[in-house]
Amino acid sequence: MFGGRKKAKVIQQDKEAILRKKFDILKKKIPIYVFTREGENDPFNRFTVALIKDLGNLTPKIIPEFHEVGDEVSKKYDVSRSPSILIDPEAYHIRYTGSPAGEEMRSFLDTIVMTSVGKTLLSSSARERLAALKDGRHIQVFVTPT
Repeated sequence: MFGGRKKAKVIQQDKEAILRKKFDILKKKIPIYVFTREGENDPFNRFTVALIKDLGNLTPKIIPEFHEVGDEVSKKYDVSRSPSILIDPEAYHIRYTGSPAGEEMRSFLDTIVMTSVGKTLLSSSARERLAALKDGRHIQVFVTPT
């Protein structure tokens, strides 16, 4: 399993100070669950595990947990893809499928901050429109490198 292996850091030292400052506003602890399956997307698994470990080392507010796709925790949250990341799954239904690298990184970090402080970046009019919805919605956001 990738979570148990000691790997090189993926966050550059000069970026650590920037991220520590960004994380200074975190209020509540945020568990981040990483799910991997050995033999499936291994380079992305290694990067994702190393990234989440690095983030956990930057602040005590980020609590990494590592699981294998197919274990009891992955079944509980219906995780079948590797890598997958759940952010505070007891409180939110936020799932990243794949590795949050490149363009995904900023939104991934913003998601961690928003879940910890309990605020979104949505405008008041957008929040009003969402509050008026009567049925639940399943929202998916796709990010591509091109």
